[in-house]
Amino acid sequence: MTSYRQIIYQIIFRTKYNQKTLQSEHKEKLFKYIWGIISGHLKPADY
Repeated sequence: MTSYRQIIYQIIFRTKYNQKTLQSEHKEKLFKYIWGIISGHLKPADY
């Protein structure tokens, strides 16, 4: 019998009153940074 487990995380960042504060030119860099931490390639201090 084979079994496996899949864990899915959904991270939601919101500001007060849902104001847009992240500039679009920084979005891709931020998402890559977050993915690096999640996947174990980066530590927050490495950035």
